Amino acid sequence: MAGRCALCLADNAAATQREALLQARLDPCPHGRKAADGECADCDVAVARAARLLEAGQGEGSVPKLAEAVQLQQPIFRPTALPLLQAAQALLTAAIDQQQWVLAEAACALTVAAFERLYKANWPLLGLQLLMLGKLEKLLAHLPAAARHLEAAYPILCKTHGSDHPLVRSLVEMRDEVAAEMRHGNGPGQPPALT
Repeated sequence: MAGRCALCLADNAAATQREALLQARLDPCPHGRKAADGECADCDVAVARAARLLEAGQGEGSVPKLAEAVQLQQPIFRPTALPLLQAAQALLTAAIDQQQWVLAEAACALTVAAFERLYKANWPLLGLQLLMLGKLEKLLAHLPAAARHLEAAYPILCKTHGSDHPLVRSLVEMRDEVAAEMRHGNGPGQPPALT
C-alpha cells in the first residue's frame, strides 16, 4: 500500500462497496431497469431510505422502522445480499425483544433462506437459525413448519455442538413436543409471509 494516500484508499473502498451493492441488486430492478442501462434512481432512493431506517431502528418503536427497511430492500436485492440480511437480522432481534413473534418468524425465515444458499449444509449458524425458526414456529403453533425446521437443525447442531450439549437436548425435547402436538391435532398450517 506504499505510495497511496488515505484519500485514494477511502475512495477505492467506497467505490468497491458501491460496486458490491450494485451487484447484489436484482436485474432487472423492480422498476424495469436493467443493470446495463445504469443505476435506477428509484432503487437508490429506496436503498437510502432503508439505510436511514436501519440507523434509526434502535430501541423503543424500532420494529416498524426495521420492517419497512426490509420491505424496501426485498424487491431490490437478491435474497443473499448483505444489506437485506443485516436488515432482516436487526428486525429479528428487535421483534423478539418486543415479543412481536409473527414479524420475528418472518425475518428469521428470510435469514434461513439466505443461509441455506450461502453456507454449507452443516454450518453452525445455519443450524442455530433453523432452531430459532423452529422455536418461533412452535410458539405460533405452525407445527408442520416447526417440525421440519427443528428436524433440519438437529444433525447440524449434533455435529457442531455434540449430542449431549444442552442446546441439542432442548432441541430434541422441543421436537418431541411438536410431534406430540401434531399427533393430537393442535396448531394451524403454514406461517404468514413478511410482505
